[in-house]
Amino acid sequence: MAKDHYLVGVGASAGGLEAITEFLNHFAYEPNFTIIIAQHLSPNYKSRMVNILSKESKMEVLEISHGIEIEKGKIYITPPDSDLIIKENSFELTKPYTSHGPKPSVDNFFQSLAEVAKSRAIGVILSGTGSDGAIGVKAIKQNGGITLAQDPFTAKYDGMPLAAIETGHVDIVCSVDKMYEEIKEAIKNPNSLILVQKELNEDNKSLTRLFYLLSKRTGTDFSNYKPATILRRLVKRLEMLKLNSLKDYLDFVEANPKEIDVIFQMILIGVTEFFRDPESFLELEKYLAKIIASKNAGDNIRIWAPGSSSGEEAYSLAILLSKILKEKILNYNIQIFATDIDEKAIAIARKGIYSPHSLEKVPPEIISEYFIRNNNDYELVKSIRSMVLFSKHDITNNPPFLKLDLICCRNLLIYFSTNLQKQIFPIFHYALNPDGYLFLGKSETIGQFSDLFSTVDNKHKIFQKRRTSSVSALRFSTFRPSRRIVLSSETQTKAPVSNAEIVRNTFLNVFDYPHVLINDNMDLLEIFGDVSSYLGLSQGIMNSNIIKLTIKDLQVELR
Repeated sequence: MAKDHYLVGVGASAGGLEAITEFLNHFAYEPNFTIIIAQHLSPNYKSRMVNILSKESKMEVLEISHGIEIEKGKIYITPPDSDLIIKENSFELTKPYTSHGPKPSVDNFFQSLAEVAKSRAIGVILSGTGSDGAIGVKAIKQNGGITLAQDPFTAKYDGMPLAAIETGHVDIVCSVDKMYEEIKEAIKNPNSLILVQKELNEDNKSLTRLFYLLSKRTGTDFSNYKPATILRRLVKRLEMLKLNSLKDYLDFVEANPKEIDVIFQMILIGVTEFFRDPESFLELEKYLAKIIASKNAGDNIRIWAPGSSSGEEAYSLAILLSKILKEKILNYNIQIFATDIDEKAIAIARKGIYSPHSLEKVPPEIISEYFIRNNNDYELVKSIRSMVLFSKHDITNNPPFLKLDLICCRNLLIYFSTNLQKQIFPIFHYALNPDGYLFLGKSETIGQFSDLFSTVDNKHKIFQKRRTSSVSALRFSTFRPSRRIVLSSETQTKAPVSNAEIVRNTFLNVFDYPHVLINDNMDLLEIFGDVSSYLGLSQGIMNSNIIKLTIKDLQVELR
């Protein structure tokens, strides 16, 4: 085989067609690549995969027949009731030896792929039950190839991805839409891949120490983020600094404490845009209309967008609501809570000013109606900006916003470990109103939480809260509470004596940034942290009403 010819083997089973379709949809035309798909099929199944996948790919799709030569720039599908072996530069189809077991065998296919393509073999395991492919993944790695597995959280069935990952021979675990760019990066920088795998395979005290330093600096527990994801970003930093190992990098960080801020920004690189996946937003519009139809004039419409980065997604939601409601928008109290742990991203988002590049995919009619040209940039109109409240908030540590009609959490959960994901879904369920909606990213799913959420649109990842009698335990990590200033004359009890008091103490322990506690008359009871940027005392008789104490520029929005 030619030195520049890469063979990409794809193994999948139950739920695989959807994953394969997305994989091909994101895979650009590559003249030196050949993609070979082994999807478990019933022996009696008349495959329509060639027709289906031809519509999704930029490359020609063919069904394999015995003895044909492998050509560059094409996609090959294994036919039903056949095992596939690669022999030098051609395909060999055989009848399965037994009526039991998966057909075609991904293990047999990957083993032959490894022997023929060596370091130019790329093995990809997607959604499926069972463990087929795990042995084959090991063979590809032993022959110098590259291996990837679909993030089990994003897979419809996680058996095959988990089995492959548990071998310790998978280089990259990611969502399907990221696989093409990961493959290209691995080919471009093979040394980075080797270093990541080496660091992951070791009992890595340096990585644990880095996570501790990050957590101490930012208040976010990064030990629950996927280590491979963070490592791949750190490796680029190591290359820039000409360091050979994570231990060397830790020594550098200890000597240069400001480097922690560099790591933080590298990890938090947010990939976002206005109306990301436009078809999904078009579908979401229908469910926003249902939410509005269930409301009366004067009611709240509450939406939470965690991991909002620089604000494009939160503002997209505001624009959608404006399009639906038009002049009736003043009849409702709309609150979109856009949160992130990155204060720099929040500062950018609050301004609502974006470059022409950021608006390349936004329809011209949306730009003309909702943006004002500001020198070389575009500024969102105030009516849209006023709907969105940006704040620093750590979804893994801080209490959620409550009584929500919609949670829009897209492409954030894929960075979290499985254990952390298991904590987040019960919190989302708790935070939503009955029949509230959850909008996830294209490569995310509710996984094992079908008891908490029903699927209303699997293609566009829209789910609805189920009414359930079971109560999941909600877990919040607590950090050191902020300094408290007590204005209330009430005496303090030594221990909580009511549910209200318990809730109050929970908030005190969790919030790590300035906030105030008020009663239903808007009177201040307690202040936590330095709020001088927002509140001030005016001349005259003492008044503790929060609206009257707020600086004038903020009074209208706060009210």
